[in-house]
Amino acid sequence: MYASLSIVIGVTVYYLALDDFKSTPVVVSQRSENIQDRFNTMSEKLDSLRSSDSSDSEEVTDGLINPAEYALQAKDYGGHPAYNAAMHAKVCADYFASRSQHDQDLADANQLQRTGNKEYKNIVAETVFTIRTLEVQCRDVTDKDIKNVATLMREAAAAGDIKAQSFVLLEDFHAADAARFKAKQAGNADNTPPATYMGWLDSATKLAEQGNLEAASLAGLMTGIDRYGQKDVAASAAWLLVSLQTLGQPFNPSYFSFENEPYSTMSEAQKASAIRRAKDVYAACCSELNTKLLTGR
Repeated sequence: MYASLSIVIGVTVYYLALDDFKSTPVVVSQRSENIQDRFNTMSEKLDSLRSSDSSDSEEVTDGLINPAEYALQAKDYGGHPAYNAAMHAKVCADYFASRSQHDQDLADANQLQRTGNKEYKNIVAETVFTIRTLEVQCRDVTDKDIKNVATLMREAAAAGDIKAQSFVLLEDFHAADAARFKAKQAGNADNTPPATYMGWLDSATKLAEQGNLEAASLAGLMTGIDRYGQKDVAASAAWLLVSLQTLGQPFNPSYFSFENEPYSTMSEAQKASAIRRAKDVYAACCSELNTKLLTGR
């Protein structure tokens, strides 16, 4: 699916800071913008698709319930109430920022139409559905709610919510790494105490061992380079391999490539050891989670 849709499904993706890290403030679109015209355009397009080819009409709407009904069912992010509220505000902030992309989504769908690809019908239907759903979910979200995300996350983290703890950890790491990069650009030394980095790595590994894949990714970064004084490429490879797994799916060692630096210099024995370590961690942290995901118990 296209860019504007990929950021509104409640999945948080973190890009860990490197030397080219840039801190970009979140810009919230003005919600006074009138997007009714876009709704009407998309709805008219969807209606025309349904009427133009009745044999495909069921394909366009198959599996899609009323957006307003779905919107009322889709607000639970599976965490502490403060985490849920923070995630809801964050998803809505992403949605508000994505509004300018909706026209491009339709243009992309029309491009598929010109190539004879019938998938464009489903793209239009899903785009309309997603927009209508989020308009219902986000209509009461204010700038104050969005600015309060960090506070809510820390409240949930203090209450023991693992996902909130991971979010806070990554936010703190990003802030420190951005400050480190800024200091480096100015010719100054990094003032972050080594003990702070050690504490972050310890927190990341503990969260990863509880099934948090974002924390595993951070552990992989921090042990993969010299910058944080804890380089261990075998451990880094193992953590990154864990982070690339999909909860609910069997462990797959092929998700990680040892061809890239610094892992290309590892011996076959080291690679095998990293894979075993990752498999053991994944089995220990996530087999119960997998069972819960698959059975609902």
